[in-house]
Amino acid sequence: MELPNNKYKIILADPPWSYNDKRNCAGKNNPHGAGGALKHYNCMKIEDIKSLEINKISDDNCMLFLWVTSPFMEQGIEVIKSWGFKFITIPFVWVKMKNDMSEPRKDGIGNYTLNNAEYVLLGRKGKYWRNSTKVKQILQYPKLKHSVKPFEINERIVELMGDLPRIELFARDKKDRKGCDTHSLRLQKELQDRREL
Repeated sequence: MELPNNKYKIILADPPWSYNDKRNCAGKNNPHGAGGALKHYNCMKIEDIKSLEINKISDDNCMLFLWVTSPFMEQGIEVIKSWGFKFITIPFVWVKMKNDMSEPRKDGIGNYTLNNAEYVLLGRKGKYWRNSTKVKQILQYPKLKHSVKPFEINERIVELMGDLPRIELFARDKKDRKGCDTHSLRLQKELQDRREL
């Protein structure tokens, strides 16, 4: 994965975690899986994610916001450390609501409980800073298309840390992010698919 030749004070990343379950396994009738991530984009093994040279784009003082799901909490902390950051806390929890916002969704998948939340882990490199003391941890928001995250998290990060040089890695949509560079995994896959035709 080619990274830009810039330094950022804020990095938001949503790695394409490789789930080891039947929904992601290619089969005779489902060459890209039965509905898991592989149906939408290429996944990466944990060692490949950890080997990304994020230190080359992170400022000496930088905050890393890393999206994870419940099964990837431990791996997420490993990734934070391998990228040269110290794990600090969980600044954001996205609770997926029904579309009418009346209550949390009661569906989901999981090996133990029906998961209905996604988490953002915070890693810090260098000095601590905070722009606001009013940013809330919990976001109640309807479920979006596969792997697309609520843009409000991006807005909360800017409120929390300030309008500083930032990048979103592995962006899943083409939404305009004013003042934020993006590196889109989906766009990379579209280009790769076109080359293979």
